Amino acid sequence: MKEYDKLIEEYCSAIKNHFRDRLISICLFGSVARGKRKQRVI
Repeated sequence: MKEYDKLIEEYCSAIKNHFRDRLISICLFGSVARGKRKQRVI
């Protein structure tokens, strides 16, 4: 999941900057958010 950490941080920061004090929460869904992402085999 480490490859997504920076992306998630940047996304949350952008959302916080946009909504400021109107933001109540940020919800992330899916296997990456749960920390259960499986490695893709190509």
